[in-house]
Amino acid sequence: MINRRTVLASACFSGLLAGTRLSLAADIKFRVASVLEPSSDLYRGFDHFVARTAELTDNKVAVTTYKNTLGKGERQLFEAVQLGTIEGAVATTGTLSAFVPEADLFNLPFLFRNAEHAFKVVDGEIGQEFNEKMIAKGFRILGWWVQGTRNTSNNVREINKPSDYEGLKIRTMESPPFIELYKKMGAIPVPMSISEVYTALSQGTIDGIDGSLPAQLEFKHIEVLKYAAVTDHVILLYPFVVSERWWQGLPEDVRAAIVKAEAEGRAMEREDDKAFNKKIEAEWKEKGKVITHPDTSKFREIALSIYPDFYDKVGGKDLIDRIQKIGDEM
Repeated sequence: MINRRTVLASACFSGLLAGTRLSLAADIKFRVASVLEPSSDLYRGFDHFVARTAELTDNKVAVTTYKNTLGKGERQLFEAVQLGTIEGAVATTGTLSAFVPEADLFNLPFLFRNAEHAFKVVDGEIGQEFNEKMIAKGFRILGWWVQGTRNTSNNVREINKPSDYEGLKIRTMESPPFIELYKKMGAIPVPMSISEVYTALSQGTIDGIDGSLPAQLEFKHIEVLKYAAVTDHVILLYPFVVSERWWQGLPEDVRAAIVKAEAEGRAMEREDDKAFNKKIEAEWKEKGKVITHPDTSKFREIALSIYPDFYDKVGGKDLIDRIQKIGDEM
């Protein structure tokens, strides 16, 4: 199995991180961190980015990749980029709204029909509009990477309809849309660090977790889980962000090289993710776990009912309508 475990990351990178540096003699330092394990399928595309950046800049840029970093989570990665402790990060949108409130747009459940719909949105005009908001807060998105979808796993019962969530204590990201969705379905959302989940499941502090099926394998949560409902309610987008201040200090030719290298690596990573996700359910079943594929129409109906609570925060109903129209036209 390709291991994609999400682990914790720290803003105190100096002295704590063990990175892989491409060139020690380069003129420009480019440190990029992710909480994903070194064996994650994301890194094949990222390693291509590193090599191409060196090639296209004639080794002017030294990219140091921090994989499987230590610390407290993705929020600290964004803090580090914003503060300039590191130059870049590849992390989910789950905690990004703490810095750019409009990021909760991408955490709205069932906003996208599938990954292709999400890519069409983030790679287009809407993605650029959001990037302008990021730039105003000190970040710049080079491109949007992906790591599967969010589903629900638990150790109590099969989930085939919304009422099956009633009373279940489900660990969620620290994201208001995730929390509100589970409340609406009768569950008890419990925001919690991923490092605490295994113990919490074992001790019955929580009954389940909102996340990807690969993550539950890699964190060994599957040892204390019995059921998984494949709802694909959120596409797990991973924006590749850099410090805007750092970016503005780069020569134009270096910027162009990084943009080209990122686009190549991103295309490779998206294809790898698609192939990886086709295999993952079989691994769950081999371990004797129960996988269900509920009709998500009722789930979607509940999800849409929470959208008005977030219109003002994410950019308004018109923006959501634009995204849905793109999906309708695909």
